[in-house]
Amino acid sequence: MEAENRLTLPQETITEIFFKEEARRIYEAFPNVNDPDPMHCLRTQLDYMKMVMSRLTLPWDRFIPVLFRSFAIYMKHYGESTVSSKAYQNAVLLMDCMSFLSQQGAIINNSVTFLDYQIKELDKLMAKQSPSAE
Repeated sequence: MEAENRLTLPQETITEIFFKEEARRIYEAFPNVNDPDPMHCLRTQLDYMKMVMSRLTLPWDRFIPVLFRSFAIYMKHYGESTVSSKAYQNAVLLMDCMSFLSQQGAIINNSVTFLDYQIKELDKLMAKQSPSAE
């Protein structure tokens, strides 16, 4: 039934429904956002994700020893009694993930292209809705 309904709706309506639902979900996921417009909140989150993906192309594997030593020194300086193995494990896991992702050039490029496409589509939708809101 849903497939039949989707076929009868124009592509613009499907896109609008998709972005409104995504905006609602992002707005609910980040309750401390000061922006009252869920669509603008989604746009901001897409920008952040694109920025993160764009910056993953650095050769992170070269920086892992420096990052880990800096983190370890910080944790030790912060207080020896509060140094936990969980914090070290999380730091190692984060750096391991960053290293893996930085070596996946095709995935990063495709993700950035997809996010850029979504941002453009969302901008078109927001521009279309903006005059009708006034």
